[in-house]
Amino acid sequence: MTLPRIVTHNFGWKLLALALATAVWTTLHSGAQNRLKPTTALTLSQVPVTLLTAPGSAAAYRTEPAAVDLDLSGPPDLLGRLHRREVQAFVDLTRDADPTALPQRVRVVAPTGVDVQAVTPQEVTVSSGVDHPR
Repeated sequence: MTLPRIVTHNFGWKLLALALATAVWTTLHSGAQNRLKPTTALTLSQVPVTLLTAPGSAAAYRTEPAAVDLDLSGPPDLLGRLHRREVQAFVDLTRDADPTALPQRVRVVAPTGVDVQAVTPQEVTVSSGVDHPR
């Protein structure tokens, strides 16, 4: 039994078209659920900046400013249950020989599903030594 000419004519092109159509459909369909979920915004003010130093480092540092504001977004139920302690702002001082030479970028760790939209300010100044109150 032979296939009709309408099926076999330009068979390679038909397979290519089917593969491309499948790829486009898969690409568009894979992100559709995330685009349809409602999101809400949340601002956390004065989140302390933690300093990540190398293990065994005895150096003392401080940042200016000592806290940042975070703009977060995510599903309303997730942001409604979010505690401040679940979001951490930090500066990684392990990469630079002299972390006080340049402003350092603030990095943020947030729970899965929570997106960090903005960090204000994005960079902090690190200085050595800690001021002790008198």
